[in-house]
Amino acid sequence: AASFAATAVTNNTPAPTADTTPPVFSSAAVTGDQLVLSFSDTSILDGDPVQKPANGAFTVLVNGVANAVTTVTVQARAKTVTLTLSTAVTHGQTVTVAYTDPTTGNDTNAIQDIAGNDVASFAATAVTNNTPAPTADTTPPVFSSAAVTGDQLVLSFSDTG
Repeated sequence: AASFAATAVTNNTPAPTADTTPPVFSSAAVTGDQLVLSFSDTSILDGDPVQKPANGAFTVLVNGVANAVTTVTVQARAKTVTLTLSTAVTHGQTVTVAYTDPTTGNDTNAIQDIAGNDVASFAATAVTNNTPAPTADTTPPVFSSAAVTGDQLVLSFSDTG
């Protein structure tokens, strides 16, 4: 082909569409004092620690009694929010979680994706309790010594449980 001078090129690449779809709450699970909320979204969550939701935006009930949230951590790429609870949940307890978006508009202290779309508030929702049952102590005490003082016989045992 012969050389040619600089020529204008028509760019037919479509403009990117703006992300206007907020993340949707999909599930929650708790193990001990860690309650993990999972979200579905085409993009990642906003993981800026300065813009995370306040502890008070969540209501966690364990067997119907409030359990305060002490820390909120957003894992942007995993699309999860981890709540640290003031009291660990034990095996078999019933747990619910609710979330309140601070305002109806876009705000920085909410669960949101990187485009700024806030997660909608959700009412108390059942949480899967993955806290394992405590292991039973099946080790019997072991006799270690005996001593007599006057009319008293004292037996000593060691026990790891």
